[in-house]
Amino acid sequence: MSIASQFSFDLRRFRLALCCLLIVLTCTTTMAADSVSAPHAKVSLVSEQSAIVSGGGKDTWLGFYFQIEPGWHIYWVNPGDSGAPPRIVWKLPPGFIADAIQWPYPARIPTSSLMDYGYESSVLLIAPLHAPSAARAGTIPIAADVRWLVCRELCLPGRASLQLTLPVAAANSPNPEIHSLFEATRRRLPKPAPARWKLSAESRKHDFLLRIRSGHPERIVSFLPLQSGQIEDAAPQTIRGTSQGAVLELRKSEQLLHAIPSLSGVLVLASGDAYVIDAPVPAATPAHNPAGISGLKKQYAVSNQSN
Repeated sequence: MSIASQFSFDLRRFRLALCCLLIVLTCTTTMAADSVSAPHAKVSLVSEQSAIVSGGGKDTWLGFYFQIEPGWHIYWVNPGDSGAPPRIVWKLPPGFIADAIQWPYPARIPTSSLMDYGYESSVLLIAPLHAPSAARAGTIPIAADVRWLVCRELCLPGRASLQLTLPVAAANSPNPEIHSLFEATRRRLPKPAPARWKLSAESRKHDFLLRIRSGHPERIVSFLPLQSGQIEDAAPQTIRGTSQGAVLELRKSEQLLHAIPSLSGVLVLASGDAYVIDAPVPAATPAHNPAGISGLKKQYAVSNQSN
């Protein structure tokens, strides 16, 4: 099986797992969820667990499940040549804290002469909820305002105010169907690059030469930049394996006017694994960083603050 065929199969299998959530939302009465339908997309707030554990110390995982009409897509944390990622503003009781959204790696979606990074068909964006140690028996309202863009050849804004209520209990149990969906999503979350990897990026006249030395051949499908304006998103990526890793040729963006200290992004492998990398660019000087790449590398998420 070729790299492209294997990757396509893994993507179809992941989308099939996501589709299971639609069945759960319509057929399961024991799971808390709230849904809003909008043009070309539907979004649901769901909980992986049946309850919030009293006394703190055990997180409850929440997710925003987007069901997207065929031909349309929403965006990743770096949207690419157009668009914007979903924005989440939590509305939580005092003492409850939701961490930053965790983003599965996206697909490269060509639109006309542009390249977007986003999600088609469906995607689950997840975040852990921390309960205070003083949480007592009863029910807790969990709410969030969500804004997104759904695009095809044009983009339409969407928004929803979602709320679910979870009981506080001494213990909880995962909903089996929902748990498997969350686990499928976690398998698509980029991980830190292995410590044994040696990374470097050479800045040439028209491109970056990204080298990965891992000690054995790597079958890489694509590089997804964490910061816009560094590479030409729509340009073909030349990727070749070596006996000790892989080499990628990435065309520089025409918007790149300054030297950069490092090239940061996500490497997607044919196995379906993905890794966050930060490859130093020798002889580069620090550049103005309007996108806040340090925060992206630390959180791999959009800040959960109001616009």
